[in-house]
Amino acid sequence: MVYEVIHGKTPLGGDYCEMYYFTDQMVPCEKESAVRAILRECKEGGVLINEKILILKK
Repeated sequence: MVYEVIHGKTPLGGDYCEMYYFTDQMVPCEKESAVRAILRECKEGGVLINEKILILKK
């Protein structure tokens, strides 16, 4: 699964974000061909605060 970690405070008070990339059918893919993404805001230690499914502009 292709994802990236974005370090830094999040809007809801997390310590970092994880972004996972998907096709329109929610199949994992490379960032460059992604149409959708899941953004996860987390506290240190991996505690999930919030999760959103995003539609990316192309």
